[in-house]
Amino acid sequence: MPKSKERRSMEQLALIAFKNKIDADSFFNLMMEAWHKEEAEYQSLAVTCRQKTKESAFFLFTVGGKILAQFPISTKTLQRDLKRYLKYRLGSVRRGEWPTQGIRGRPSQEY
Repeated sequence: MPKSKERRSMEQLALIAFKNKIDADSFFNLMMEAWHKEEAEYQSLAVTCRQKTKESAFFLFTVGGKILAQFPISTKTLQRDLKRYLKYRLGSVRRGEWPTQGIRGRPSQEY
């Protein structure tokens, strides 16, 4: 199971996907493309992999040139946990509303 910092990162990624109306598979593919090619775009969302190390990658998310978020994600999370988490989290959203409670009952944070 990912550490709480990684879970917060995955929660932020799910929120970014939700706000930009991108399904889990498309968003995961977008992340993988950015990881391998440094940049990727889907609709108006641009993802840039700004730095890669053996253990993690640092991503920048923008829409129309405006920064939404920027944070590191571990390589393990990208390879093992992210797709499953996105499918779970985005699949649990109903009627186009983001739940007010996030992971472990904490309020979901806006980006």
